Amino acid sequence: MARTTTEPLLLLPHQQQRQPPRTNRAWGAAVAVVLVLLLSLLLLRPSRPFGAPPPPRVELTLLAGATEGADFYNWNRVYVRYCDGASFSGDAEYQAQDGSTLHFRGLRIYEAVIDELMEKGLTNATQALLTGCSAGGLAAILHCDDFSARFPQEVSVKCLIDAGLFLDE
Repeated sequence: MARTTTEPLLLLPHQQQRQPPRTNRAWGAAVAVVLVLLLSLLLLRPSRPFGAPPPPRVELTLLAGATEGADFYNWNRVYVRYCDGASFSGDAEYQAQDGSTLHFRGLRIYEAVIDELMEKGLTNATQALLTGCSAGGLAAILHCDDFSARFPQEVSVKCLIDAGLFLDE
């Protein structure tokens, strides 16, 4: 059953009744004190809990400049710039509406790079690491089995994926 009312549902600004603001000075003062205490605790607290010594520095050894004895310090590194828009997996042609032809050749690029590296001595490796970040990580996922299959069974081959999964939902 619908309720009827004679009061207007919308009031024009000149029809609205102003209510005096409700302020509680004690509540406002308490909030201000709590905020000041929290801020002072954050600013004055020690940077480490209970004065513990700082954690040891960990060098980023996958980057150039790693010192002797660090992991990967004497490994050869090859950086292949991502260029095909399909994580080095495309091998197709597409006819655009304007009549131009788009060439997707990422798979051919990947194969040419790995073939070249194998010719230059990668076949002699005792350990190999294929890695990538973002779309390069997806490329590492897609090509891990192929990369591993290019080496003898006794070679330790690993694939390291950094942010290469793209979830739809």
